[in-house]
Amino acid sequence: MHLEPAALANLADLYADDPVGMEALVESFSRSARELRDQIELGVERQDPRAVGRAAHTLRSAAGQFGATELAQLCSELERRTLVEPDWATVVVLSPRLGASVEQTLHAVHMLAAGAT
Repeated sequence: MHLEPAALANLADLYADDPVGMEALVESFSRSARELRDQIELGVERQDPRAVGRAAHTLRSAAGQFGATELAQLCSELERRTLVEPDWATVVVLSPRLGASVEQTLHAVHMLAAGAT
C-alpha cells in the first residue's frame, strides 16, 4: 500500500510537535475507516445504494487526508456505481477489494505513525 508523500509531509508538518495528536488522528481514522467499511458491507448485503454511496463518499474523503489514493479511488468508483441506476454486479466485486484496501491502508498509516513517534 502506497501513501502519497505530499499528504504525509503535510501531516508531518501539522503534527511535528504533537505526537499524541498524530496518534489520536491515526486512531480516529482507523476507527472511522473500519466503521465505514462495515457500513459499506452491510449496505451491499442489504442492496442499499444510498448507504453504500454515503459511506464510500465519507471514506474517500478520510482516505485523501492520508494520501491513500488507491483506497480513495476504490471509494469513488463504488460511490459512482451506486448512483442513479446501481450497478450491483460491480458493487459486489468492488466491496471486498475495498475492505482489503482499508486494512492495507490502516497498516501503512500505523507504520507511519510508529515512525513519527
